[in-house]
Amino acid sequence: MSSPSEIALQKLQNLGEVYYPGKAQDVRKKENYKYVYLVYNGPNVLQLGKGGYKRIKKCMRGGLAGKHNKAFICAIGELVLGQPNTYAYVFLPSDRVKDAEMEIHRCLGVETNKDGATLIAGIEDRSILGIHQALWMQAKDTTLYRALDSIEKQMAEELFELVTYATTKIQRTKKIVASRQGDNLEGNILEKIGKSYLIDIFIKLTNGYLRYGKHRMDRQEFEDFKRSYSPYISNGKPFEIKC
Repeated sequence: MSSPSEIALQKLQNLGEVYYPGKAQDVRKKENYKYVYLVYNGPNVLQLGKGGYKRIKKCMRGGLAGKHNKAFICAIGELVLGQPNTYAYVFLPSDRVKDAEMEIHRCLGVETNKDGATLIAGIEDRSILGIHQALWMQAKDTTLYRALDSIEKQMAEELFELVTYATTKIQRTKKIVASRQGDNLEGNILEKIGKSYLIDIFIKLTNGYLRYGKHRMDRQEFEDFKRSYSPYISNGKPFEIKC
């Protein structure tokens, strides 16, 4: 019986030439085309989606942290599964990517825009909430998590709840923008809500899966902040942060 990643790869191959970038910087750009892309780890599918040149890189190792709701799953999935993720994509005209994505989702038993397009052995829940919770429980058994000190582990719990339960609402120039799930890993969002310190935790926990620029604290600033950090009180349920 074929694994989820084998099924997805076969469907990509049926669509056209498949490219396998080793990291975000290797993704090719093709004018007037979109991508149907796959993030997988062995037999497991972490993300099967569609989008443009910038979106595909936001859930890949080496990509600049930006708004991508599956970024947390792809990064923590790699941590939990214990080996590097693999990436694949095909180019398609813009008017074909939606149907192509939905067809591959269908073959994987995924309902587009309802289920998470994530299939990991041992995780039966198809919701992004359930996938986050299951991965986080396993993440706590990893070497990188155990290497965090006691304060950093509290921060890690805060990070998990931010990307699992929180809706951030940030006032932009003309409107309020709401963000959820892996979108909340974006550096600008973390800075706006006063949680830039969580960038260092995410980097430590995932061995630098995503890149951050000006929003990241320098090393001394982070260590100074740790000394004044108040114990994190778990929410364990949906909440909002407004800024």
